Amino acid sequence: MEKDYLHFKVGGGSEKEILGVHLLVDGQSVYQEVGKQNNNLEWRSWDLKQYRGKKAQLQLVDESKGSWGFISADHFVLSELLTVPKSGPFSHASTLNWGDWHVSMRLHLNQIKKADVTFGRGMPYVWIEPKGIDLKIPGKLQPSGTLVLDGRTFGIFAPGGSLKPMDGYVRFTGSVLSIAALKDDPSQVELFARHAAAIPRDTQFDWKYEKEKGRVSTIWRVKTETGEDTLHGWIPHHYRTTKHNLSLTGMEYETRRGKIVVAKGKEFQIAWPFTGMIPLFPLPKDDSFRREVLADFINRWGNELLKKPEENRQAADTYWGGKSMLKTCQAFNMAWQLQLPIADDLYKEAKRVVEDWLTYEPGEKAFYYTRYPLPWSGLVGFNSSYGSEQFTDNHFHYGYLAMSASLIGMHDPVWLEKYGPSLTEVVKQYAEWERDSPRFPRLRTFECWGGHSYAGGMSSGYDGNNQESSSEAIGSWAGMFFLGAALEDEDMLATGAMGYAIETEAVHEYWNNAYGWKDREQSNWSQNYKPTICSVMRDRDMGAWTWFSGEPIHIYGIQWLPAWTHLNYFGAHSEHSVFQLNQMLEKQGKDQGKISWEKIDGDWGQVAAAYAAFCQPDEICKVLDEAIDKKWSIASPKHAGIPYYLAHASRAYGLIDKDSYTDLPTSVVFKKSDGKRTALVYNLSNAPRSVRVYVKGKEVLKGSLPANVLMAVPVP
Repeated sequence: MEKDYLHFKVGGGSEKEILGVHLLVDGQSVYQEVGKQNNNLEWRSWDLKQYRGKKAQLQLVDESKGSWGFISADHFVLSELLTVPKSGPFSHASTLNWGDWHVSMRLHLNQIKKADVTFGRGMPYVWIEPKGIDLKIPGKLQPSGTLVLDGRTFGIFAPGGSLKPMDGYVRFTGSVLSIAALKDDPSQVELFARHAAAIPRDTQFDWKYEKEKGRVSTIWRVKTETGEDTLHGWIPHHYRTTKHNLSLTGMEYETRRGKIVVAKGKEFQIAWPFTGMIPLFPLPKDDSFRREVLADFINRWGNELLKKPEENRQAADTYWGGKSMLKTCQAFNMAWQLQLPIADDLYKEAKRVVEDWLTYEPGEKAFYYTRYPLPWSGLVGFNSSYGSEQFTDNHFHYGYLAMSASLIGMHDPVWLEKYGPSLTEVVKQYAEWERDSPRFPRLRTFECWGGHSYAGGMSSGYDGNNQESSSEAIGSWAGMFFLGAALEDEDMLATGAMGYAIETEAVHEYWNNAYGWKDREQSNWSQNYKPTICSVMRDRDMGAWTWFSGEPIHIYGIQWLPAWTHLNYFGAHSEHSVFQLNQMLEKQGKDQGKISWEKIDGDWGQVAAAYAAFCQPDEICKVLDEAIDKKWSIASPKHAGIPYYLAHASRAYGLIDKDSYTDLPTSVVFKKSDGKRTALVYNLSNAPRSVRVYVKGKEVLKGSLPANVLMAVPVP
């Protein structure tokens, strides 16, 4: 130790007894630092003056296996100065401009010297526009125009300046420097050089729900500095199952989201299949479905809820309040289908709690939303939970309200019209569809190019953003879709369809590896990644863990809720879904082997049973029947009979048929293993309407559906 101070960064957990960064002098710990239960690496400093001249050792200790059970450290700097070192020559950065999937930032050296940097999702270039400074690029420029740094090849282009090789570096003088990630292929250098000046000045993503074609069509526009084509990359969910016009160049990259393929152009069209969603399943009409069993679940759950004082019936925060509210609305709808006397009381309770969230009275402590103007431009529900006041998990929380309101509003258009404006504000908080809205940023929680939502409101400087529960994200789109259908709001409906169509495909690709679990050639995952599910997707990595637990049933189960009709997308890859279900059961059993349905937890076990409804309905119906007869934990009324309802509907009608759809948005076509198809249709409007059923793009059935009718129609 030849300096007075040691500066470094630390992040992670805070338990000093089992975690920490230590400074050992003569084998003894004289200093220790821990994180603050977050992922941000923050500067810390140690005064070394009393130990100057001695030898010391840095030791990282991690004996934790629980929550925040890690420690991370970086950037150790010995210094004579008390102040922490700068991370580079620039004093700070500011946002200059942005589009739907690109951004330009300004790096400030001083008041007159700066550099503007432009980059974007899927873009193989970074463009640097220096002002008042020359740039030094380490390394030796090859005759081909490439530079190899740390074993990687880059194209260095100067469409607005000149490059001059120097001793050990390249000097750039001019207005535009373009750097591209390349493979060691001279032909690619020429291709990338031709498009190096096409700096993106705007990026725009738009969509259209085409009911008669069973798809969501999107258009991606890149406005460039030169007006010419650019090179742009696309990942598997963009091209594996879609119809597109991508003009591929043959250039590819391997990434943690699978293979990027590079296309040339400035306007790209991609269409995702969308086969509809239905808010309720018609009740099966056979002996296997026992109406009295479902009625008993609903009555026991509902009576337990309704005997409580009103103030104690529903959780008072946006997350748990959303979950309890949705279950009340689901229970009412099942009771309505069964024509149970308790349906009226559950309906009143459902309306009461949703109305409470959508209104405010002075002095109210919870169950309300408040608007924050610029710079936040957001809506926050109170009580908040899990950081939702910082826009964390907003689509999860507010999606529960959207779905709840739709399950009420489709029975009462007058009620829905009254609260429609407030509900529209709530869904626009997480998925504003209007461009240049004065109230909300467009698609706040959805990263359009990545194809999935983000849950981390403020993000993280080191991990980027992340999302844990992909299924709750899908639930937010489903809630928006159902609400748009009930309100007859075509823009809301189309946005819900867009998010559902794209994000379900992203879930199959990146969370579940549904195309590559058997075939490594089709996998998006590194061969070094051994788990069979991704439960948290972050910009910097992916992992099989949760923010709240390390139990396998939670790691898998957080991708399987809330259980309702919209989860049928798991049936599109039923064999893989069964595989993941068995993986959870085996891992949850730990050293005892595969855990049995008899022994499984009564809460999360019912989440798993509802998931099983969409991949092996015959089997889970047998399990539930046995559980009911023998009073296993998963036969408790905790979930109001939802697993039983979903399982028997799937047993009766089959799994989602990817080749079929109708032109009625609130409908789906299911298919049994014997090839028999059934269209489940729900006309929410107060007027009859015609419905067409399509199989592999061809119309096979046409008819008139009466107003306010839910029914199952055999498809020839």
